Amino acid sequence: MPRKKIPHDEMMTLLECDYISGVTESNIYFTAEFKEAYYQRYLEGKSFSKILKELGVPLTPTIIERRRGISDSIVRLGKTRKSFIRKNELLRATATKTDDDIAKENVLLKQQLEFLKKITEATKPGK
Repeated sequence: MPRKKIPHDEMMTLLECDYISGVTESNIYFTAEFKEAYYQRYLEGKSFSKILKELGVPLTPTIIERRRGISDSIVRLGKTRKSFIRKNELLRATATKTDDDIAKENVLLKQQLEFLKKITEATKPGK
């Protein structure tokens, strides 16, 4: 059964929280700091809602709906002593690019592509 999509306004609310590194239409990505703080409070016996309130994470409908999955995954990681850091920590950095930064990157990528096309054409056998 596919997950329900997260409404755009809720995504924007979640992205305002420092403990959320990214949000897509179907997933919420928490920072390593949040996971560590959550796990410590969980070990102290605090409830999901109390922990989120203490940490300043908004209790949106999607968060409430997914509370068991969120908690279980953090607790499982904490028990296995694996790192709380994930590749998705990069999402927040990517989301903060300005339109100007994206335009510059786009121009650079187009230039690189043209360069690679010319090299490929020049190195073809028979030229």
